[in-house]
Amino acid sequence: MENRCALLFNSRAKIPQITEKMLSLQLKALVKDKLVKRKVYPETPPRVVYSVSEDGKSLANLVLEMERWGNKIAKKRGRLTKIKQESNIK
Repeated sequence: MENRCALLFNSRAKIPQITEKMLSLQLKALVKDKLVKRKVYPETPPRVVYSVSEDGKSLANLVLEMERWGNKIAKKRGRLTKIKQESNIK
């Protein structure tokens, strides 16, 4: 579960339509709220890695349950297939 949460923060493939600016704003907010940790490596070019904090991990079950609920509702309304096709999620 922890690995799945970490992938959400480190992979743009999950949200292909998100802009760099929006991703940056969302990550900054999550860092500020201490749900995500940000580590900058002193390299050229600088490398930044985000990881789920302990507080963020405590939300994992809730987030996964919300995902299940959303998928159930979307499928019930006939929207799940359309959403998957638009975002290229397999």
